[in-house]
Amino acid sequence: MEVTLRDIDVDNWRECVDLQVREDQRAFALSPAVSLVEAHYGICRELLDLVLVPKAIYAGEQMVGFMMFNHGPDRDRIVVMRLMVDARFQGHGYGRTAMRQWLDEVKREPQLKEIAIGVARGNHGVYRLYSSLGFEDAYWNGGEFMMVMTLKDQSEPWESYWMPADRSERGSWDGV
Repeated sequence: MEVTLRDIDVDNWRECVDLQVREDQRAFALSPAVSLVEAHYGICRELLDLVLVPKAIYAGEQMVGFMMFNHGPDRDRIVVMRLMVDARFQGHGYGRTAMRQWLDEVKREPQLKEIAIGVARGNHGVYRLYSSLGFEDAYWNGGEFMMVMTLKDQSEPWESYWMPADRSERGSWDGV
């Protein structure tokens, strides 16, 4: 079945807010309703320059999941804020396929330097997924472990926003 990412709009937002993860995953995932409110109003006043982009994950014509990412005005760095697949549709590879498609798309943007993604403490399955997609361990940020994917060689010197310059300062996933 074809997996696609689609915009969330007046025709599908209700279906999106009804998506739910399994009971044992609820500590790791915010409701898509909260994410849609954040996308509309912003996360906080200090981050109003961020553009939040929510997307629905479809398998054929069935909405099966949700993702949201953000970027600043230069769109040179992206943070994946949310990725979830509804409990009814987990185990079919929809999340992995959606992430691969999305990564293939954003990697074509010449100004993009890196992508970061956070993993909640204890969320071992998601950590394995992101590692398999090419994200590297970066550091612990409170209860969230940051992972980073650096994209292509950059023509001009630049410094990673998330990855410590001294690789010995990188954190490691203990997952706890």
